[in-house]
Amino acid sequence: NSVLSNSSSVLVSDNNPSTDTRKININTATKEDLDTLKGIGPSYAQKIIDNRPYVSFTDLVDKSKVPKTTLNKISSYLVY
Repeated sequence: NSVLSNSSSVLVSDNNPSTDTRKININTATKEDLDTLKGIGPSYAQKIIDNRPYVSFTDLVDKSKVPKTTLNKISSYLVY
């Protein structure tokens, strides 16, 4: 297993390409990182950045004003 982390994302790999998962740290990700998430464009990315910090999924929903349905779709790609 390998773990690579920096201020904006965490890459977790078990050396099996089909299970590689890229996680985005919602509190440190750049606008460009956030924009890579399905359903999050530049506008929602900026709203997420403007309302930091977040401590939980519920906090993200309440503070960012991004629709809960959109956030549900990407929640498995987020870390706080």
